[in-house]
Amino acid sequence: MATSRNWWGTTLKGADPFGDILAGTGSLFKAVAVDGTYANNGIEAYGVVQSVANSGENITVAWLGEMKYTAGIAIGAGIRLSVSTSGYLITPNSGDFIVGRNTENSVASGAVGRGLLNFAAPHMFQNSDAESNLFDFTVVGSFLSAAAALGKGVHSNSGDFALEEGGRADGVLITGATSGQTAVMQVAGIAPVCAGDVVAQGVSLTITDSGYWEPAGVNDNIWGRSLEASAAGNSGSLFTAMISFANPQISAVVSDAIVD
Repeated sequence: MATSRNWWGTTLKGADPFGDILAGTGSLFKAVAVDGTYANNGIEAYGVVQSVANSGENITVAWLGEMKYTAGIAIGAGIRLSVSTSGYLITPNSGDFIVGRNTENSVASGAVGRGLLNFAAPHMFQNSDAESNLFDFTVVGSFLSAAAALGKGVHSNSGDFALEEGGRADGVLITGATSGQTAVMQVAGIAPVCAGDVVAQGVSLTITDSGYWEPAGVNDNIWGRSLEASAAGNSGSLFTAMISFANPQISAVVSDAIVD
């Protein structure tokens, strides 16, 4: 989806210096509080910095619309956004305030992404959020913090990737974390998932014991259906799928791809 700048903004006197234009580590595209300092959470965030200035000078702040932002962690396509320390945007944990949603492309930690944001009306994200089908769980194993882990099937009780050829999967990883910390998984709805093989549009999907999503074979558990094809020959790419972990079905066919 091609996009262009389309946001509403205002000016604000910067208390912190906002003169560093380097994308990712500099001042641009970080969330700012109403007192002119970098925001540390979603409730105090006033908008995202769009221009640089010295301390005490006015900066341009976008507060509503489609805009660039700086990611504090790896963020999947279409995922909700909150604000963390030093103005970075992250995916929300329980109790965080949501300020918007990432657009169609995944974003690496420290990189500049694009989102649909509204700082005028943040709302609190609750654990076990019925609307978003997101749940917290504790990670066992630092590999769930890697960007490559996003979109894989996970087993919340063990804090690991899906085990036993996906038979113990109960969610797809949306927000990673290091061992002992809180990660977020999605259990139903439309989600970005990680391909373990080439996947066509409209294919029933199973999960491997490494958490990858692949076309379901005979007697595999079906956890979802692809809404688009994965990148050709690209294991590890993210693609969009309908998922449901409440009642998996057993596949009786090798493939059921939609044929145009």
